[in-house]
Amino acid sequence: MKKKTKNFKKQREFINQWLKAGTYAGGFCENCGGRLILFFKYDAVCCPGCNQWIDPTCSDPECPYCSCRPQTPADALEEERSRPDFTPAAGQKAYCIRQYERSARGEHRKSERAEKIRYRESKPPFRL
Repeated sequence: MKKKTKNFKKQREFINQWLKAGTYAGGFCENCGGRLILFFKYDAVCCPGCNQWIDPTCSDPECPYCSCRPQTPADALEEERSRPDFTPAAGQKAYCIRQYERSARGEHRKSERAEKIRYRESKPPFRL
């Protein structure tokens, strides 16, 4: 069960940082109740709240994922942030796209509503 947080905006910002490097893994942490994140680069699930990897490392020293994985997910996120293509503008771009789509749907609803009103006005009133 997910814990309720006092400051929702800070929690959302914290999670959005992790979602730039991964995606929701579809479960909750057994320790803290936070959402689990699948880290793409290391193909491993982690809990950002506990700062622990959920998936253990494999025993293969040649593994491209586990051999270069840092001790904590926070260290992995810092490595991702240092990359030049890891920009904070990616989240802003998605936000702008959602705002545009929302306004486009609003314009569509307004035009449909205006069309219905025009249709009603063109009909003669009912006789009593």
